[in-house]
Amino acid sequence: MVPTKTRHDAINDARKTAYRLVSRKEYSRSGLSHSLCKKGYSIAIIDSLMDELEHTGLLSDRRFVDFVIANKRSKYGQRKILFELKKMGVASSELERARCVLLTDESEIAQQVWTNRFSEVTNDSKVISKRIRFMIGRGFSREVVEKIAFKNGFIK
Repeated sequence: MVPTKTRHDAINDARKTAYRLVSRKEYSRSGLSHSLCKKGYSIAIIDSLMDELEHTGLLSDRRFVDFVIANKRSKYGQRKILFELKKMGVASSELERARCVLLTDESEIAQQVWTNRFSEVTNDSKVISKRIRFMIGRGFSREVVEKIAFKNGFIK
């Protein structure tokens, strides 16, 4: 007969799994909860473990948001990063903080992306439109992209 796990054993097993996961990369609260849920742990155990991890500082939505911004900022605009964070289940207060951080230098980042991506100058309107769509797809606002295109002499 196989002994069943006690609640204490299940909590310890979930804690070990959570420690292993957070030691490898940053997680949001909902992301780690989702990972533990997929592994079959109960919601009650996961919720108490999330509270414990946040209390000890091993889990932090703020740190997760800063990590995502640092990794994606050089390639993507504000809209794309905020969409990704929202999709990852980050709290709305942290989304608002991220929005403020991302707005500070969006035009500078967009200029860097434009310069790195499009080194050759062209006056072909189809190519310029394609470049503008690319930048908007990267999450930069239309206004910022049009300013950069105008500044570089592509839009008159």
